[in-house]
Amino acid sequence: MVADAVATLLVGPVIVAITNVNVAADSALENGPDEPNWPARWERVLERLWAVIAIDSIISLLWPIGAGGAASGAGFGTLLLDALVLAFLATLFFADVYACVEPDRPALTLVPLAFARSTLLSWQNLPRVMVLLAAQLALALAVLEIDAVMKASPAGPVNYWASAAVFTLAAAPVAAWTTTIYLYCVARERETMG
Repeated sequence: MVADAVATLLVGPVIVAITNVNVAADSALENGPDEPNWPARWERVLERLWAVIAIDSIISLLWPIGAGGAASGAGFGTLLLDALVLAFLATLFFADVYACVEPDRPALTLVPLAFARSTLLSWQNLPRVMVLLAAQLALALAVLEIDAVMKASPAGPVNYWASAAVFTLAAAPVAAWTTTIYLYCVARERETMG
């Protein structure tokens, strides 16, 4: 149980922060000398990791609220509230990316701004967000299935390390894809406003 909490609250955000910062920096390759060098990238990861951990912790606390009513056979009002919570959570795909790649935001406002910006961009780019949601749900189901197979095996500590390896291998590509979509959405937004 402790190992799962560590994997969820520390390993995942570290992988996501490293991936987000590096994908955003690599997308700036055409900027030539403005591309962040490796020390600047690691500084950004360390500077913003706390925000990614906070965002992921808040989201992981809200998921059981959104999924709880359907699992417990609750009434219509509870199911409607759960559906609204899940719809809100679906708009938070870009919160981690915002926290990692947006320059010079005040530390105290970084998490609320990440939620607000993610929600706004998600509603403006709903088709892309639905594809991202479907991909993440498919990935979550695959990881849960692999985890169930590992827990059914007679090996004890191997279960944690196997599911951590699967999570690690899955988290980086999904984070890279999310960052790429975020950067695309921001670029499109700037084109239409400019």
